[in-house]
Amino acid sequence: MYLRTDEEYHVITKFFQALSQHEVVFYLQPQCRASSGKIVGAEALARWIKPDGTVIPPDEFIPILEKRGLISDLDMYIGEEVCRWQRGWIDSGHTPLPVSINVSVADILHTDLPKYFENLTDRYSLERRLIKIEITESSYISNTTLVRDTVHSLREKGFTVLMDDFGSGYSTLNMLKNLNIDIIKLDAQFLRMDESNEEKSIRILESVTNMTKTIGVPIIAEGVETEKQKDFLLDLGCRYIQGYYFYKPMPAADYERLITNPKLIDTSGIRFKSNQQFRLRELLDNNIYSDTKNRKLRIVLRGFENQQRQGRAFVAECSRQLYTGRYREYELVSAH
Repeated sequence: MYLRTDEEYHVITKFFQALSQHEVVFYLQPQCRASSGKIVGAEALARWIKPDGTVIPPDEFIPILEKRGLISDLDMYIGEEVCRWQRGWIDSGHTPLPVSINVSVADILHTDLPKYFENLTDRYSLERRLIKIEITESSYISNTTLVRDTVHSLREKGFTVLMDDFGSGYSTLNMLKNLNIDIIKLDAQFLRMDESNEEKSIRILESVTNMTKTIGVPIIAEGVETEKQKDFLLDLGCRYIQGYYFYKPMPAADYERLITNPKLIDTSGIRFKSNQQFRLRELLDNNIYSDTKNRKLRIVLRGFENQQRQGRAFVAECSRQLYTGRYREYELVSAH
């Protein structure tokens, strides 16, 4: 035990030296529109890089900072650095994109977080939309009232609030309703599936995305590494992804080179598209929304009543494939 304490003390001492010498920097991982790959924003991620180029992995110092109640020092430092960078990027004549900053439960417990970010953005003359706040799902679960009040205050001040690692704990519709957050980040664990758990994982993903559709909150899926995962998420109606499939976390200078190209960015932001798309599996599976199944099916079919015969044949073929077991994800777009 003493050895572990000594090791932690050594890491903490070196960490605060690194902060003072600006060895701790932020990398940016782009968040992209899944259909086009265009960048809509980024997440700031802390990196500790020694003068000789050695990188200290985040899992070697962040858990220790959290354990010893010192994580706020890192969070506030990264927040300051990101805002300073955003100001410089704007002053150089470029189009800014939002950057999300991670905050911990310690920040919420011991800091007036809304006031901190209000002062920070005012000091750097930044629009509030350019700084987004990511709070982990576990923070919501363990400190519901305080977190709810913090989220409310942040949103009142014009900040966008994201629930990070959604699905890693005990996510419920009631929790989402009470907290009234803006964006959900789907935990990467949902995409780690193999033959033994694939069917269950798919069902869970469908349920989670249906849950967010119910309350009209957009999703960013994290940890997307393959085209197959990207296409699967698109089929589910997930419009935004973050992961190695498009981009790894990168130094700010590399990110700047990307977003200088207007063809690679999308300034419309992350929004929930209130579309009229229905997936047949939702409508025809007795286990999903069974109480509204018939009503929804009538709405979909009515949308096709005035369309060409080809449209009705498409509906019939989708239904046939569903009932014969040759299921594929299809979307029906109403004629409205």
